[in-house]
Amino acid sequence: MPTSADTALLPYIISIALVAVIGVLISGLKNKRIFAFGRWYDTEKNQSQYVQVIAGYLLLIALFIFLLIKSL
Repeated sequence: MPTSADTALLPYIISIALVAVIGVLISGLKNKRIFAFGRWYDTEKNQSQYVQVIAGYLLLIALFIFLLIKSL
């Protein structure tokens, strides 16, 4: 069972992860290259994989927002 100290830090940890994921996504969109799964995905080379990676990041952001709302 988690203690009150564990649950008190949970929103902060989720917020930090959310900011990091948003930062990576914005940086990747700006540079037209995004890093995921150990490799770089370019817009020019294979756009379908690039779109799939962006969709994955958006789903991860949605998950973090859901967890943040649920933990408050």
